[in-house]
Amino acid sequence: GIILHVGDSHVAGAYGQELHKILGSSSTIYTYGYEGATTKDWLEGTTRDLKGWKSGKSITDKVPWLEALVNQHRPSIVIITLGTNDISTTEGNLGKAIEGRVASLAAVAAKAGQCYWVGPPSMTRPDLAENLQKYYDLLAAQIGGKCTILNARELSDPTKLNKKKVHFTTAGGKEWAQKTAARIRSRPQPVASSVSSEPEREVPGEEEVAEIEIISSTYTKQLSDIDKAWRKISPIILDKDVVYDPSSGAFLHYETIYLNKPLSKEETTFVEPIAYKAVYGKSDFDQLFKKYGAQHGISAGLLKGISSYESGLHPLAVGPAGDVGLGQFLFSTAKSYFPANEITNCCTLEKNEGRTSCKNEKKKARAKGAKTTYVEAVGFKCTPQNDVRFNPEKAVEAMARFMKAKYDAFSIAATEEDRIKITIASYHLGTGGARKYVRRAQAAGLPVTWENVRNQMAGERKKGRKKSDVMENYVAGKSGIYGRYLQFKKELGS
Repeated sequence: GIILHVGDSHVAGAYGQELHKILGSSSTIYTYGYEGATTKDWLEGTTRDLKGWKSGKSITDKVPWLEALVNQHRPSIVIITLGTNDISTTEGNLGKAIEGRVASLAAVAAKAGQCYWVGPPSMTRPDLAENLQKYYDLLAAQIGGKCTILNARELSDPTKLNKKKVHFTTAGGKEWAQKTAARIRSRPQPVASSVSSEPEREVPGEEEVAEIEIISSTYTKQLSDIDKAWRKISPIILDKDVVYDPSSGAFLHYETIYLNKPLSKEETTFVEPIAYKAVYGKSDFDQLFKKYGAQHGISAGLLKGISSYESGLHPLAVGPAGDVGLGQFLFSTAKSYFPANEITNCCTLEKNEGRTSCKNEKKKARAKGAKTTYVEAVGFKCTPQNDVRFNPEKAVEAMARFMKAKYDAFSIAATEEDRIKITIASYHLGTGGARKYVRRAQAAGLPVTWENVRNQMAGERKKGRKKSDVMENYVAGKSGIYGRYLQFKKELGS
């Protein structure tokens, strides 16, 4: 069978690597361990890169959704090793931090057939040690039989911790892995059931039986062929973005097949949302940024910088006011850059405490600044099937045209750096909004620099803060778009 093992830095270290080796001797196993990963990270994915280890190599990448990996690898067993970071990052409110998340993640894992949740090991750092029993109590209450809980305190030796009293020495990690593997192997392994779970049906006549047997045999062979092909190509998708293209009979880059290939209106270039998350990795959409940046005369680095800030390079991101996709286009703006019959007005807008949001949209609670995807938004009308703003290629092309128009509008800027910064600000303020402050600077007899334009916002407030401060952070702050633009311009060559 196929085993999927996911988790935190323990999985990225000696424990996870040894368990990969042991279980991999008799099964196909895929291992993903990320330093600092929490239950929330594996349930929702991350927009930040974490160091880790994946099936034999060190990596630095975003944590994917567990559901994406389950759909990709089709395991019969899922092993989750988590808990250490849930304890260390909760600031004393462990129950609130994992409430609902453990149950949700366990439910995803249980879809595979059999799952094991390996909790935190015997750590002796005081803030962790004192909360271990509480974690296991909460774990038992929330999992509710969906997964088998393996208490790692019984499987690990605290005398073999390293100096920081959290992680194990190589010998300690290997010993923990050996005991964990033995515990898993001692339990009945999932096998294909020979008993149908379908309700009883009326017994067919002889002619019907013959027809059913023929159809069943053909269908079973088709499924078998698909499974064999999938198992061959699935290990390379995350690393090389290569998939099999039946129309050409060749292995091609994912974007070549799904993004550059002309499709009918019904197909809309979209595979399932899970596939997007599973396939795209750290260098998402670089070819699209370069292609349309060159085509429309705008920097590819600027396009990627804006997209990384606005959507976290997530093509399915939606914002509170109905902004959608890589470029976070509002419906009102999208009407000028997408065919009217290919976009949808996602929500009825309302103002609440000075903020505009979708009245009919109730979203899951998220970390500050994080995005919500359309699949999590109740009452949100836009989907990849009815709105091409989710389409990465069309979104990037629209961004390129949109940004080129803004860039051209601010040729009066004193320097190229000022022009880029004002262009970035206009993505947030709108071209008219940015022009207003440019004109104020001109009226005051000042050169059109970003600093002078920003200073014209003095006295105005946005979301309870000084507007000039908000825009400075957006444009040129520590995590602002201009710094990203410089980084990506260097990486992409334009």
